Amino acid sequence: MTRRQKLRFKVPRDSTLKTARAWAIKEFAMSLWHYASKAWARKGWERWLS
Repeated sequence: MTRRQKLRFKVPRDSTLKTARAWAIKEFAMSLWHYASKAWARKGWERWLS
């Protein structure tokens, strides 16, 4: 996302809507693909969900 798009999405992202939470989960899950190790990705996922 561009900087402008991120700023426009700040309010919905920070809300308590279920769709905002689903978006946050999706974004974080996409970042797990960049981990070098499956074990580290699993630890990151478990820590984020807790």
